[in-house]
Amino acid sequence: MHVNLEQESTPAMTDFDRARRLMSDAILAGRVAALSGDAAELASCELIIRRAQWFALHAWHDVPLFAVHNRRRGEWLRPRRTELAQVTGRVSHGVGAMLSAASWLYAGGEFACERAAATGDVELFKVAATLTATARTHDFGAYELAVREAKVREDDGPDPWEVKP
Repeated sequence: MHVNLEQESTPAMTDFDRARRLMSDAILAGRVAALSGDAAELASCELIIRRAQWFALHAWHDVPLFAVHNRRRGEWLRPRRTELAQVTGRVSHGVGAMLSAASWLYAGGEFACERAAATGDVELFKVAATLTATARTHDFGAYELAVREAKVREDDGPDPWEVKP
């Protein structure tokens, strides 16, 4: 299915708006529509995230085997959050959100890999590799952000709400 941008766009819409509007069609078609620049990058990121969400939601509701991966997700997330807190002093909401996203992506990747092995579907192996690679990126990004936040806390001193009178 090819999506024509000229047909779908209105003069007031930016590439970003058009990409968001066309995402559901592109996902249903199984690929990202031909977009330009930042819109293409956004569409690719959203496609990966939507695939992870699809695997997480559908697996959770339709396939009892996902319960194992969901349990492992929690078993990975709690210690990883603790590790970062020990290294940097604490974990902010942003770092926690990135770790949570990574845990879902890891679980989705493991599940996709398991399903690919069971069905022999090579495309699911590709999806599993993409989900796992994206999870590693989120995990590393969370670590980098936590370290940078710790450095700022060292340089600026304690936050105002942490100062004892």
